[in-house]
Amino acid sequence: MIKSKRDRGRILTATGLKKLIEAIQEWSDRYNIRGTLTEVEAESGVGSDTVSKIRQGREGADLSKIRQLFAAFDLTLANGDHRSAKLDDAEDADEPKNLPTTEETVALAGRSVKIFISYHNAEPDRELGQKLEIALSAIGHTVFTTENSIKLGDNWFDRINYFLKECDYLLLLLPPTVSQSELLTYQVQQAKELQDSRADKKPVILPIRVGFPLSAPLNHDLRGYLYRIKQREWQTTADTPIIIA
Repeated sequence: MIKSKRDRGRILTATGLKKLIEAIQEWSDRYNIRGTLTEVEAESGVGSDTVSKIRQGREGADLSKIRQLFAAFDLTLANGDHRSAKLDDAEDADEPKNLPTTEETVALAGRSVKIFISYHNAEPDRELGQKLEIALSAIGHTVFTTENSIKLGDNWFDRINYFLKECDYLLLLLPPTVSQSELLTYQVQQAKELQDSRADKKPVILPIRVGFPLSAPLNHDLRGYLYRIKQREWQTTADTPIIIA
């Protein structure tokens, strides 16, 4: 059967991506491995480029490959786990979407908003995240973090989804590529899906690279999600007052 030029395949929903990430994480922990693209390819028989495409969700993938990847980790692909990539056609437009403008950044200081600060639980990311939380809370904003807003026994994904749905801004502290996890990618994908479903395009994503220069490439998945979104850079503690301001 010849596919239409507009047939762009299938992409995972947030629910489907959550299932896949959890299964890969459990498999990685069981065998004490990192769960790299090469390792996932060896386990599933799905090429690493296709695995990356499926996890990134910016391009449609063949449904049979998605099923194969799910089956490799003892998952059953449900109808609610995937959708047509045609729904992303609007992203092909030339104009950037959800680019944090100066006005949006300044708005943090002018009115009370809800902010989810996502950071890697290692230094210097953790220290910067805590200082941002203190500074933003002190001027009246509601701040969520995984460190202080998730209790022992809470479902991590449920709480993350709640924070993203509630927040006006996702303040994303990006670690170097080697530390960019599947869970970080999940947060960004979920935020993008929420933006696409809302007239106000929230949460607005505000990425800050921590010890990770703007000239260095993001990992393959995040590169697609954060394309055309302005990013700031933090290199040393001398930059902290500038970021907070």
